[in-house]
Amino acid sequence: GWKGVLRGEGDSAFVRLGVALPTGQTERNPFHLGDAGIRHQHIQFGNGTVDPLLRAGYSSTWGRWNLACEAGARVPLYENRKRYQGPPEFDFSAGPHVRISDRFGARLQYALLYQDRASWDSATDENSGFSLQGVRLSAPIVLGRGVTLAPSGMYVYDVSSRGGGDTFEMDWLFGLGLSKDL
Repeated sequence: GWKGVLRGEGDSAFVRLGVALPTGQTERNPFHLGDAGIRHQHIQFGNGTVDPLLRAGYSSTWGRWNLACEAGARVPLYENRKRYQGPPEFDFSAGPHVRISDRFGARLQYALLYQDRASWDSATDENSGFSLQGVRLSAPIVLGRGVTLAPSGMYVYDVSSRGGGDTFEMDWLFGLGLSKDL
């Protein structure tokens, strides 16, 4: 993707553009498969399309401390070959970061994720769409030359699903991110 950065005295802003590549596995409309008595799965591990990504953020630094906010979007523009179109997703986070050493830091953030509706055969999937809010703690570790490992845990305190479809509950989400500056 493309990355643009603006830096000032202790402040910086960025805009990143990119694409999400089709990974994972999708299958045909699970509602039709279920009606036909065929084994199926409703959760899609990927969406089978190339989707535009946008991320923007701002941060201000004072010594070892940093306060940052950022927002992002992934917006699928078309159906895959199995007639599935993934949901648009939007996220926002904000919070402080402290640099403990040249290689290690800690970040505490408020996080919000909103996922709109997916569709099958151009019809809305009533079981899709949700929003969640939580508090995330991560510990970025610089492994060397632009490579960062970021384990994280997030306590989810609010989950809302859309419509009358299936609901779900969650308390904790754990993740492990790996990034490489280009």
